[in-house]
This record gives sequence, C-alpha cells and structure tokens, in this order.
Amino acid sequence: MSPRPAKISREDVLKAALGIIDDGGLERLTMRSLGAALSVDPMAIYRHFAAKGAVTAALADRFWATWVLPPLDGSADWRDCAVILMNDVRERLSGHPHLIPVIATHPMTSPAALSVADEAVGRLIDAGAPVHPELGHLVNTLVMLTVASALGEHTPPAGGSEDAGDLQEATDLTELPHLGLLVQRGWAPSFHEQFASAVRAVVTGWQFPHQPRPS
Repeated sequence: MSPRPAKISREDVLKAALGIIDDGGLERLTMRSLGAALSVDPMAIYRHFAAKGAVTAALADRFWATWVLPPLDGSADWRDCAVILMNDVRERLSGHPHLIPVIATHPMTSPAALSVADEAVGRLIDAGAPVHPELGHLVNTLVMLTVASALGEHTPPAGGSEDAGDLQEATDLTELPHLGLLVQRGWAPSFHEQFASAVRAVVTGWQFPHQPRPS
C-alpha cells in the first residue's frame, strides 16, 4: 500500500516558490524544484496550479494582496501621500529583486489585490485627491513608474550579466561636454534620486480637467 501524499496548501506552494525565486532567480522555479522544496511529488503541485505560469501569476497577485499600506500623516497633502505609498511599494519590490519582472508583467486581477488598490486610492481621496477619472490614470502611471524604476535598478541587463557595470563606471561623465556641465553642478546618476524626482514631478504636474458633476 503506497503512502498517502503529503498535504500542502496553495499558500505553501506560493511561499516555496517565492523562496526559490529569491534564492536563485525565476529560471530556478519549476514544478520539480517546488516538489523538492516542499518534500512532495511534483504532481502534488498540480492540485493547486495547472502550470508554472499559474504559480508566477499568483505570486504577482499575492505581492499586491499582502501589501500593508504604510501609515500616512492625516494632515499631509494627497500628493505627499502618493509619494509615500510609491516609496513603500518600491522598497517592497527591492526586497524581492528576482520577482520584479513577474510583477511588471502581471496586472492586478484578484479581488484581494484590487481591494488593496482600492484602499490606496481611498487614502488619496481622504487626503484631498479629486474624485476624477484622471486619478485612476495617475495611480496606474505611478505604479508603472515605480515598478519600472525597481526593474531598472535590480534586474540584470537582458542578454548580459550582473557584473556588466553601469554607465557611470564605464565612462567618465566629466569628459563629456554637456553631461560634464551637469556633473559640475552636482548631478550624479542615482536610481533613488531619479525615482524621487520623477514621482514628485508626475503627481505635481498631473492635470485634472474640469468635469461636470453627475446629475
């Protein structure tokens, strides 16, 4: 009589999958590696997920669904609140660099993830953001900007290696006539500073055209 298969939950699979990706990258994630991490036959994984793609989609969804929004100053302007929220998202992404490409290519779809998104938008509205269609476009743009910034900083170049080096290491910018002028004025390439400036510029300059109130 064969032994009964070990019982594993959907959450067990997702935690193991995240551990595999964090330790070795997305290419290390297979049904076989999941089975080994959970000490079960790989076929047991299929009771919860039809394929590796379903696992990665669920991981992206889990990233958003488990986001605990940071506390916000009740007197802060909604634009400042948006910056705080996006900085928090970027910090969470930085904690799982190999997962960022998964996050970047899977939209929020589950009720749990959308509930967190709804809470974030509610925080902005409570802080004074206009209830306007453009607010939805702004939030989506900020999320895309945040994920892209983390992707650019933490993901190895496509077709290259992690030790390929960056522009600042490869080229002395002071030797270039126009970039050198900026360096002389205090500029240096910085993912953090670039992200902070970009988010601030987007939330400050976003336009909300007048919209008649619904009758």
